[in-house]
Formats: sequence, C-alpha cells, structure tokens
Amino acid sequence: MGNYCSAAALVLAGACLTAQLWAEDAPIIDADTIVKKLVAKGDFDGLVIQLAAERDQLVERVIKILTDRTLDEEVRVNAARVLGIIREKKAVPALLDNMSLTPVIGPVSGPSPRYCVLALIKTGIPASRAALEKVASEGEDRARRWLVYVIHEVEGYPVARFLLQERLKASLDKNRENVQAALEFLDVLEGNKRDK
Repeated sequence: MGNYCSAAALVLAGACLTAQLWAEDAPIIDADTIVKKLVAKGDFDGLVIQLAAERDQLVERVIKILTDRTLDEEVRVNAARVLGIIREKKAVPALLDNMSLTPVIGPVSGPSPRYCVLALIKTGIPASRAALEKVASEGEDRARRWLVYVIHEVEGYPVARFLLQERLKASLDKNRENVQAALEFLDVLEGNKRDK
C-alpha cells in the first residue's frame, strides 16, 4: 500500500510542477512549427535561436519554482531533479541556496537524498567550483559537509583535496577554520569510502 501512496504522491507532485511551468503565458514553439522549419531546410539558425530562447525561459521558470518556498516541497524537489537532469549551470546558485530541500514522500528509513545536492553533482565542474567558493564562508557544519560532498563527488578525492588546500592558503583568518574543517571532513569522507 505504501508504494502506491508514494507513486501517487510522485505523480501528483509531477502534475503540480507541470502546472506551475505552464502557468505563465509565454510563447512556446509548438511541434508543428518545428517540423515545418525542419522540412523547409532553410531556417535552421532561426529555429536553433528560438529553441534556445524558449529553453532559457523554461529553465528560468523551473529555477523560480525551486526557489518559491510557498510551493509544496514535492514540487520544489521535482524542480531540483529536472535541473540536475538537464545539468543547468544557471541553476547552481539556486541549488546551493536550497541544499536542505528534502522530499516528504518515500520511505522514512535512512537519510533522505538531498535533491539539490544530487543536481549539483550532475551539473559537474561549475557546481563544484561554486561549492568551493562557498565552503569558506559557510559557518554551518552540516551545510559545509554537503558542499564538500559535492566537491568530492565531482572532482574526486585528490583534486578535491588539492583545491581545498589551495583555498585554505588563500583564506582569510576568519574563514580558515571553515576550510580546515572542510578538509578534515573530506579526509573522513574518503576514509569511509575506502572502508566499504
């Protein structure tokens, strides 16, 4: 019974995200127009420009949904998942600001995945470098650990350690403690990974 409830909740959350995406009136290119332009073989550049512009509009809408704290958390989680799937670099700041976002649905046992963290990892180097910049100023231990986790998963241990050491050298006195704690957690994270 629980699986059906979880599946129903996912479908409902997906429907809510879809409704939010299309709620704003904006000209979105329809399939017939795309086919006509592809058949015409003459307006590829125009089609590419139009599709890129509409993609940017949709990405902005999804980022807006992610950051709207008045929406259901399931909808915001799905927005983070979408941004991770498409590996959207523009979403990195919003994903970093919403790392604590967790789904309400799913099994309760074990830690809930942090969908913004997973989306950041999928986004790759741009997310890792933004996390590296934020790690020095992050005073909260739990958030700093998620940042280190992103850096570790994207860069791998040797590169992550090198980058954090360089960040430590460049850090001001007030931020050195945060970066040092990040380095220590990175070593623990890698040690735990090797023990498995």
